[in-house]
Amino acid sequence: MTRLRARLPWLLLMTACATAPPPPPPDPPRTSTEVDENAWRSRPPAPGQSRAFEFPTPVVRQLYNGMKVHVVRRKATTVSLIAITRHGGSSAPRNKSGLAALTTRLMTEGTRKKTSMELAEAVESLGTTLEHDTGRDYSELSLTVLPEDVDRGLEVLVEVVREPAFRNDVFLRVKNQWLDQLRAERQDPRRLASLVGLRLLLGPHQGAPVAGSIPEVENITRTDAVAFHHGAFSPTATTLVIAGDVDVDHIERRTETLVAGWTGGPPLGEPSFTAPESLKKTKIFTVHRPGAQQTSLFVAQPYPKRSAPDHEAREVLNGIVGGLFTSRLNQNLREKHAFTYGARSSTIATRQWGALVVMTSVKTDVTARALEQIFLELELAHNPSRGRAISEIEVGRSRSDLIHSLGAALEHTDDIGDAVSEIVIRDLPPDYLARYSSILERIDARLVTAQAKKYLTPHRLVVVAVGDLEKIATDLKKLGVDVAPADLIALE
Repeated sequence: MTRLRARLPWLLLMTACATAPPPPPPDPPRTSTEVDENAWRSRPPAPGQSRAFEFPTPVVRQLYNGMKVHVVRRKATTVSLIAITRHGGSSAPRNKSGLAALTTRLMTEGTRKKTSMELAEAVESLGTTLEHDTGRDYSELSLTVLPEDVDRGLEVLVEVVREPAFRNDVFLRVKNQWLDQLRAERQDPRRLASLVGLRLLLGPHQGAPVAGSIPEVENITRTDAVAFHHGAFSPTATTLVIAGDVDVDHIERRTETLVAGWTGGPPLGEPSFTAPESLKKTKIFTVHRPGAQQTSLFVAQPYPKRSAPDHEAREVLNGIVGGLFTSRLNQNLREKHAFTYGARSSTIATRQWGALVVMTSVKTDVTARALEQIFLELELAHNPSRGRAISEIEVGRSRSDLIHSLGAALEHTDDIGDAVSEIVIRDLPPDYLARYSSILERIDARLVTAQAKKYLTPHRLVVVAVGDLEKIATDLKKLGVDVAPADLIALE
């Protein structure tokens, strides 16, 4: 955020003065013919002219073993290589949360041909790093290389995906490091709030963190990791995404050679999901943090899954409610009431379920008042008869942010690769991103309002408050909603 610095008169900069000099005489009144040289400061700049752009449609090839390759050819100084599977945290067996993320991490620690050190040296010789990431619907490994190193980069990446070693000593070392990280992150009040909130909203299986709960990760074995890799990263479940200055036919031939003879096992099936019964009315769950100077708030409700119609309109709605700095929630809690440094909302839209989440940290003594304002803003967006209908100006601002964010992704091949990976994860048509801007341009206030009226549930929210209960409990009970301590099992 740009901070405007006020000019201080030279008088205020003087020190050690016994008495202050008399104030200067007032400026003479300005005549109608004089021009105010600073008048421009009170006028916001006009928006620049919108510039059209086209997001490239990837070329899709399918190899003999069923593996797919998505290639976006673009002049650039680097090439992004991503191996991605549509299996992530949601595909982990019950009572094995964290298995997908831990398995993907272990895959970066050596192959059947290379020890951990040898793999690290091979990656470093390319001047890059081997990255790993896991979400609820995906797991991926990636490299960014120079165009002249694409063949070597592909060789390394395919070897990691096809032949990870899972050596027992490495497994134990990485698992212990993983558990240490889980214990450390649970000291963060914001993380605690989200851990509790998602479990309450989605149930203990789907609501478990992608990185895993501590007791369940402790029970993961090397055999579990080998089995998950066998099904999640089978050829028919794995897609290679490449963005950069490459030849599509060459990529296809080279990859075909690297995966020759790799059939793998049967892919994992789509995980089942049964949504828990929604709350009949808003309920606040509390976690006591003695002496906390702030309260971390997590407010959530069920929301449509990614494939439900009008997903893009709900993304625009999120920008209006809490996704932008200029959103209603942030302007209310930060700018109007000074309760917080910032309040944001976000949508989670997986292949099986969705959620709308509001998160912020507020001063302890305003915890209840901040929640009142969050409830109010959700109600105002849901019910336009309350006097604050969603405007075309708000829609235009949110819509423009989404369009420009996609346009900004064209600056870097890594961002292009990530955007195309989203197509793979969500099972969207290859030209979806090319049509994204035109889809958004057709969204107006009427459609966004309809989504708000249909899906926002301001009176049936899961709320988690992590703070000093001795200071906030009394005020929370005055809000007229149920207040109860959270199940501490969710914190493990």
